[in-house]
Amino acid sequence: MSLGIVVKGADGVVLASDTRITLTAQMQGSPSFNVNFDNATKLLTFGEPHNHVAALTYGAAVIGNRTAHSFVPELELELKHGGRKTILEYANKMSDFFLKRWKEAMNSNQPSSGTMTFIVGGYNRDAPYGAVFLFDIPDNPGPREQNPKDFGMTMGGQYQMSRCSPDPEDEADLEVAQKKLLDLENDPTSLVKGEELRTRLESLET
Repeated sequence: MSLGIVVKGADGVVLASDTRITLTAQMQGSPSFNVNFDNATKLLTFGEPHNHVAALTYGAAVIGNRTAHSFVPELELELKHGGRKTILEYANKMSDFFLKRWKEAMNSNQPSSGTMTFIVGGYNRDAPYGAVFLFDIPDNPGPREQNPKDFGMTMGGQYQMSRCSPDPEDEADLEVAQKKLLDLENDPTSLVKGEELRTRLESLET
């Protein structure tokens, strides 16, 4: 699971993320398998004078063999020059920093799989409301402002998990699953498959 949500409102900017990362492991001579960790930190925060900005990540779990959060001390060293910046400047600085780390991982035979997305949010000096930018490493590193003239929500990853009701595509999947479940219930040789499908159906309904 990977989920990131940023809400820009009149009262502030809120960043939230899940804490699970999934890594692929492989022992010599054995097939690869997934390993889940449920205590990862995907929210990036910084000390003064940069405590008015934060970022979160979703998508690819690691760059090389390191999480984005593990790079925060190095990133803070680069941020300490020049004092407080605009949120766009922070987003550009982070994008340049993590794109460089991604390229270094590729050159050291530690390739990163997939895209790691960052959402950066915070307040510019004397601005009444916050600003939010999104960028993708390595595919689309240029920061794009989200809801620049309005309030709103930016989310990514498996954001369907956060919805209270399914969208039309989910409803279509639900109808197909219901039909398959009925077919399986009429087949006494498929009790195990029917129970598996019932579990998946219940997860869609919730």
